[in-house]
Amino acid sequence: MATTTTQIAFTTDKQLKSAVNKRLKSEGSTFKGFFNSCMRAYLDKEIGFGIVSKEKKQEREKQQDDIITMPNTITTAEEFSDFINSAA
Repeated sequence: MATTTTQIAFTTDKQLKSAVNKRLKSEGSTFKGFFNSCMRAYLDKEIGFGIVSKEKKQEREKQQDDIITMPNTITTAEEFSDFINSAA
């Protein structure tokens, strides 16, 4: 069965295109491959796209600041307790 294709055309910032193209070439890829991969990943829900207000973005960044990363070296309940108490 033959695959049908379509062409997509859009305008973008020249410096942005050049920078992306340079990186793609260094990684052995092309714009076509990049955009096809992005579209497939979007359909497979591996990536998403959204528009967020400035206020919501700042709120999300604040929430990220509140995340505490647990070190990989905790091996006992006592070490975990010490970590929790120090983070509070």
